[in-house]
Amino acid sequence: MTRSFQGIEPPSDPERFTIRAGTRAAVQLLTKALQDQRQGWFFRRQIYEWSTRTGLPDALTEVIISLCTVVMAVHHPYEAVVCLHHIARREHQGIARARGALTRLVRTDRRLLRLMFDRLDFQFSGNNTYKADPDLFLDLADPDLLTATEGRSRSLIAHEAVRKQMTNGWDMVFGRRSEDVWSPAARRWLLAAGRGGPHQGALLDVLINGGDPHNYPQKATPGAGLSG
Repeated sequence: MTRSFQGIEPPSDPERFTIRAGTRAAVQLLTKALQDQRQGWFFRRQIYEWSTRTGLPDALTEVIISLCTVVMAVHHPYEAVVCLHHIARREHQGIARARGALTRLVRTDRRLLRLMFDRLDFQFSGNNTYKADPDLFLDLADPDLLTATEGRSRSLIAHEAVRKQMTNGWDMVFGRRSEDVWSPAARRWLLAAGRGGPHQGALLDVLINGGDPHNYPQKATPGAGLSG
């Protein structure tokens, strides 16, 4: 590979370098690599490929999470979300570093939130769900986010496609998680509906219909950017 990244020679094996050099050094070098106009696409693809692997070393996982949230999220947020989602699906049970980073990133931008709902619904509709996906749905199905408006934009819950996705998601959660797991989120929905307002009916309908998939035909499309 040619010399670039402001005079820094990229390692011939970025994965081995990441593990040997340590998290801080790897983040610094790969940050320059991602920001390089000629080679940035290659390293974004490399990070995507890493994120889809099972059993990543902890050091490499930390590097990818940091690069996605600090670097890729600035100019390639959709790709950052996809990579974080892949890592969150493969984290060991009880470890939720990628899940937390993904949730924080997605909650800042309704376009990214919509992307995640698309991705989750694509899995739910195919009944091909990773263990982490129902929990991610509970993290993101926040009635305050769904009923919020930005400028002249309608709230997300006002869109029929989003209501279908929410219904599908609740159906999956009710079927795959115990009541003690989903009840806090369901309570938030009921409290939000109890405050009244223009979205009261939509919130209640989604939650009630969540247990009956026949009320809402399943429909999903994979999100934009890197797929899978």
